[in-house]
Amino acid sequence: MQLRGILRFGTALLVGLVAAGSRGQSEPSVPATPTPPAAPASVAKRVITPIQKHVFAGNGPVPMILVPDIGFDWTVWKTFMERNGDRYSMWAITIPGMDKTEAPQLLPGEDWEAMRLTINTVSAIAQFIEENKIDRPVIVGHGYGGHMAMRLALDHPDLTRGIVSINGLPVQMLADPNQEDSLAERRLILRESLAPKMKMLTDQEWHDRHYATGFSLVTDGHRANELAAMLASQDRGVYSFFLFETILSDIRPRLQELRVPMLCIAPITPEPPPPPQIVHLTWQKALGAPPGAWLVYYPNCRHFVMDDNPQQLDVDISLFVAGKDVPGGQKSPTPIGAGRIDP
Repeated sequence: MQLRGILRFGTALLVGLVAAGSRGQSEPSVPATPTPPAAPASVAKRVITPIQKHVFAGNGPVPMILVPDIGFDWTVWKTFMERNGDRYSMWAITIPGMDKTEAPQLLPGEDWEAMRLTINTVSAIAQFIEENKIDRPVIVGHGYGGHMAMRLALDHPDLTRGIVSINGLPVQMLADPNQEDSLAERRLILRESLAPKMKMLTDQEWHDRHYATGFSLVTDGHRANELAAMLASQDRGVYSFFLFETILSDIRPRLQELRVPMLCIAPITPEPPPPPQIVHLTWQKALGAPPGAWLVYYPNCRHFVMDDNPQQLDVDISLFVAGKDVPGGQKSPTPIGAGRIDP
């Protein structure tokens, strides 16, 4: 199995972080124990670490919460908010643990298999909606933020009227979408390859890897450097922990339970590969045919679709929110990816 294929969609910087190996000796605060203990029952009752940074903008009739990918803060939505203030009333949040905010505290022996940071993020968003009395907002998530939007819609369908996932899959697929990726395989990748290699990176190597992979995030070089700087500034231990959770998180079996509309936006990178047909197959395998779901491909875009094709993104989200067809997209119950979609 090729580790370099993991996280090709969504959190692409891990490819560069791992592919080159490492020689350093400094250690981030990320445990690499052989087999984790079961999460204690008390974990579920622990106090939620709340949303600590958020910005409100807009006076439109539709409430909306904007969730960034891990490694980034609310500012990645700044231009989207400036363009769409007459359409939506928007809260852009920073995920707890990012941008120097407080992260959830782990119990002794608890590691990434407990999904503590992911579960906390979903719960914190739900708490944020309830405490601010936001009337069933649309949740727009980017990368793993899109994955967490799916989780929120499944766990709290009464709190949202619909979700948009921008390059966020229900599971991070392996390099070959025809290859079944079991939880056991993912654990093996983490324990024997990814976690040890990331642990060995020096701080300088950690910094350099982010800048080296900035090109995979967005097509504009200046913007790529800005985003790479944001990634490099994150707490190394918290960020690593989140990344490991992305590999183990798989909500595909639950997608048929989805009870609110969903729009998925899948970028097709101009270069390097994967080719369009691999992107199509990956999304088809990952999504299946959840009820009320749209999938639309964006050619010549990288991970930050909101930077690479902002005008089309605005149009498609507004159509989706209005309950209208999204041109060029496919809608369930037809199995997503089964029809013709031009790359």
